[in-house]
Amino acid sequence: MNRPKTFSLHALFFSVALLFLSAGCGGDDPVSPSGGGFSADEAVAALDSVADAVIAISGVENAVFLVDAPGEDFSWTAARGLADPAAGDSMTADLPFRIASVSKIFTAALVLDLVEEGLLGLDDSLGALLDSALFPEGYAAADLHSRSGVRSGGAITVRRLLNHTSGMRDYIFDGISGTGGAPGSLIYGYAQDILTTGGAGVASTRWTPEELFAFYLTSGLSGAALFPPGEGFHYSNTNYMILGHVVEAVTGNTFDAELRSRIIEPLGLADTYLEYRETAVGESPAHHFFDLRRLGGPNIDVIGMGIDTSLEWGCGGMVSTAGDLARFLRELVEGRLFDHPSTLQAMFGWVGAGGGDEYGLGVRRGTAAGVTVIGHGGFWGARAAYIPEWDVVVVFAVNQAFADLDVPLEDMVSALRDAGL
Repeated sequence: MNRPKTFSLHALFFSVALLFLSAGCGGDDPVSPSGGGFSADEAVAALDSVADAVIAISGVENAVFLVDAPGEDFSWTAARGLADPAAGDSMTADLPFRIASVSKIFTAALVLDLVEEGLLGLDDSLGALLDSALFPEGYAAADLHSRSGVRSGGAITVRRLLNHTSGMRDYIFDGISGTGGAPGSLIYGYAQDILTTGGAGVASTRWTPEELFAFYLTSGLSGAALFPPGEGFHYSNTNYMILGHVVEAVTGNTFDAELRSRIIEPLGLADTYLEYRETAVGESPAHHFFDLRRLGGPNIDVIGMGIDTSLEWGCGGMVSTAGDLARFLRELVEGRLFDHPSTLQAMFGWVGAGGGDEYGLGVRRGTAAGVTVIGHGGFWGARAAYIPEWDVVVVFAVNQAFADLDVPLEDMVSALRDAGL
């Protein structure tokens, strides 16, 4: 992967801002985003308070935090709680954790690297990309999306998968007649299995990528598409599970091998890997939790109980550290991950994602404490975000499936602003 140029999102943001200020403010000098008064001591004190508040949340057993603000020569990391409460092991700032859907940024970056190489195009269709041998008997690409008898799966493009406009239901969280963890969904089945058998049934299943693909088709989900391709937005893990198969189809190699050779190793992400498909590196991941108290159960230690999470694969199956995620995100936004600036610009081509947020190709854009943030969150409580206005990277993991990720992000951003950014 050649990287002859650096295309900085931060530089682009401020070049636009300067043009606006010079045109609209009578030539007044622009105000520095730090206001010339950033206090590292105030930032540390405020961020430490945020970390203390997070670990006090009911159901959160451990958490890790990172802030990287090179313009102020400031960095901060913190860890709270016990990485393994049963063993009494303390959480540390460099301990790995399951990042869940933060993995989607990696998958999207890998796909875009293949686009740059000419192995596929963003507007290539699934009918042209996927090998017929992947499909269960009696199924074809057209069956991946069916709505009111109209079969449109073969025409869905790579771009529609990347920005969640395919209309396909989520193979993890959607049921045939409901979305977002509805009865009949796979995640609902996992929860019920944990409550009734202690996780000895579906929650202990070791999935292969081919089995995930077949499950989506044969479960009835593919025949209950939500809208025609391109006519709406629905966040769906199915899109990124299928992208994993697209990567394998066009390269003739495994998804994990391509991810390692094109992203992980070139960036020196020593503690990052695709779980279940690669040999684990570094220390064992911090334990994360699935709070089932609202369903009459306990706060489940997912790793401690041996719950199998191989169902995530290309949509959320990676393990990483706060430091590796910060490095990856900064390499991405500063243009060192791709050969051409147009690739990063394509990644930041936004569509409406509801709630005031927008979604690009594997990244989400929203606001926190009044400033723009770009990045992704994950089901197990991880968040990686870039603040272009300040050129700041924020990473944290609360390792609890039902924690509200917006709260710590808002609080961390507010702490940085109060300290002078």
